[in-house]
Amino acid sequence: MDLELIGKILGWTTAGTVALTGVWTYLGKSKDSAWTRLVSENDRVRRDLQEMKTELKSTNERLGKVETELEELRADRRTLLDFLRDVVSGQFPPDWIQTRARELLARMGRGAP
Repeated sequence: MDLELIGKILGWTTAGTVALTGVWTYLGKSKDSAWTRLVSENDRVRRDLQEMKTELKSTNERLGKVETELEELRADRRTLLDFLRDVVSGQFPPDWIQTRARELLARMGRGAP
């Protein structure tokens, strides 16, 4: 065999091996980087979900407090409307009205004047 032919065969073999190794490496990196991106995205979504659950719990607690306060305010409103009806009816003397007004102010946490 001719040395030139052997050189060409070795050259083509080397080029083929390099090309095959490059393609193999490229495909392997693509899979690894895609998997890494997928895992990273999954972790981010899990963190976001956990934060949302924490925020939801906090929001529900605040909502419960607001609903309780709203019910208390509704009860106070009903009481005040009843008192005003009593005052307007003219059935009660001014001293009773003044005493009742002080009681309501004390009960509602505003204190008497």
